[in-house]
Amino acid sequence: MNNEKLTMCMGIGLVAWMTAGFAEAHTSYGGTARDLGTVTNAAVTPYFKTINTVQTVTSDFGWAAGTGVSYGDAHHIRAYRFKLTDWSLANIRIEVAVRGDGAQVFLPGFSLYSGLLHTSGGSDYDTAPVTLAYLDSLGGKNGAFNALGVMKIGNDAGLLSTLNYVGNAADGTSANFGSAARIHGDGLADGVVEGTFWLPAGDYSVLVGGANLAGMDSTGRYGINATLSAIPETSSVALAVLGSVILMRRRGRDV
Repeated sequence: MNNEKLTMCMGIGLVAWMTAGFAEAHTSYGGTARDLGTVTNAAVTPYFKTINTVQTVTSDFGWAAGTGVSYGDAHHIRAYRFKLTDWSLANIRIEVAVRGDGAQVFLPGFSLYSGLLHTSGGSDYDTAPVTLAYLDSLGGKNGAFNALGVMKIGNDAGLLSTLNYVGNAADGTSANFGSAARIHGDGLADGVVEGTFWLPAGDYSVLVGGANLAGMDSTGRYGINATLSAIPETSSVALAVLGSVILMRRRGRDV
């Protein structure tokens, strides 16, 4: 996606935000609505939680736009959170729910970060003065969403959240999400994508959006279900699964 199109998309997104109301303008976890929970090693049993309430993103390209050097508009991203109390093998699965009013097929993509957005003192958003000052220090960007690296976005209290990039997964191939380096495509554009990560204890954020780089729908509603499953560090099964993940990636999951 070229800079002209990214600028146009952000402009459309800001207009849509202004007409949709205050709540849509901020990047947050929706209170507890998108909290995937806490994984604890107190029990050896695997953890599983799905959020399949009415959660949507507002474009078919929002995640893919964030893979460019000019970043993307965070208004088109939905944020989820979870917490690990010990090292765990965590699997994140995003799939299309009942489709809203968008005209194109929704292909999901997500980025995983350690760290959290602000949950008090005001939510973070692209056009907060502190966010704009940070983006200006980088030479100017189209938005705060960085799908492939460290992301910083702030609130009206003048505080920046720092999300440290861990990894990503995208539905489809480079024909769908583009040719940016380090995108982990699943090779099949079917509305489902998942990734498995070996993670230390801490708080994590999952930012989800559309992975269709050529998409033009900035106002449609695309339904998403999100699932977190995890195996505690003490499980020998985790090591076996980790080995299979390494082998899988060696065979070439990047498409």
